[in-house]
Amino acid sequence: FFRPLPVSLERYELTREAHGFISASVTQSFERFASRFTLIYSASGDEVSDGFVIEAGDGATLSADGEPWINGWIDSDMFEHDAKTQKRMARGRSLLGDIEDCSARITGRPHRFSNITLQDLMATLMDEYSIEVIDEVGDLDIFPSFEVKDGEKIGKVVRRACRARGVWTVDRGGKLAIVRTGEATTNTRLIYGRNVMRARGSRDFGQRYAQYRFGGQGAFRDLTSIRRVGGAEVEVRSQQGYDARTLRAEEVAAEVEDQGIGRLRRLQVSTQRRGRGDITLRALLERQQRAGRSTTYRVEVAGWRTDEGDMWTPGVRVHFSDPRMRVSAEYIISEVTHRLRLTRGGRYRTELVLMPPHAFDTMESLDSPRRGGVEVTDG
Repeated sequence: FFRPLPVSLERYELTREAHGFISASVTQSFERFASRFTLIYSASGDEVSDGFVIEAGDGATLSADGEPWINGWIDSDMFEHDAKTQKRMARGRSLLGDIEDCSARITGRPHRFSNITLQDLMATLMDEYSIEVIDEVGDLDIFPSFEVKDGEKIGKVVRRACRARGVWTVDRGGKLAIVRTGEATTNTRLIYGRNVMRARGSRDFGQRYAQYRFGGQGAFRDLTSIRRVGGAEVEVRSQQGYDARTLRAEEVAAEVEDQGIGRLRRLQVSTQRRGRGDITLRALLERQQRAGRSTTYRVEVAGWRTDEGDMWTPGVRVHFSDPRMRVSAEYIISEVTHRLRLTRGGRYRTELVLMPPHAFDTMESLDSPRRGGVEVTDG
């Protein structure tokens, strides 16, 4: 059933001479579970080896430096030709592509798991796909209860569960690893003019707001507090009400501002009451992530590896400096694209997408003093 197609990218087993191979690219991202890859091959006349055609549905094993790297499937193939040339393209994803697309095996009604770890929950959902889950964090709280709805896609369930525990996932060659962003670092410094060949920076305020208000309705007591987030002070205006069952005060609304937006832009989110302090953290998280994701840098470096010899991967904290863009700070790698082109002598390139660390803040990180979370001072 699984017909592996060996494509050794750093050892040229799929060669230009024998197969008309032109280029390959492999992309890994926090935004997707599965690694994506594209293979392009072409030749004149009938020079392509007899029977060598990559087709949708084929299995593919990509290796780097002789070591297995990406195991997956070809999703689509394309053929284009004229009287003199022909060109073929194949696109695919790692084995985790099916996790993104397919529904969990839950039928009839929502299924509720009890007292289960995140790793065990993910392993249970992916068991029939033979996907191994690796926990690289190790100190996550157990879910007392977790519900999976009928027809809900596995990828959506996993994202929801990871968000609840403040972690992310990375594709490790078809295995799904649970990670925290920024805990892995590299001593390789990205410096324009030294190892950075090309850089592009962009700022987009289209999804950013001056005010974030979370909460319900009712007559509340207004409170003001100062929260320290990432070393900066943030004023939070919150409102308290009383739980009719426990007669305890709880936060039912919170509002925070983003001083980086100089005009009136308000985002209001209605929420259910979820316990004291939770709404404030949600408002802060929305502000932090949107502000962080509004700034992006794309840099291109030679080769596929860091100075330490490791493959560039998402989630790693790296220092980037570019005098022309007046940038010198630490960023998180959110996406990596490795490229190989065999024409004009061949070359390896890597494109890194960098975002500020607070783009990947989570409820858990904001609420955890040991991880630089929120400090509170009543005003």
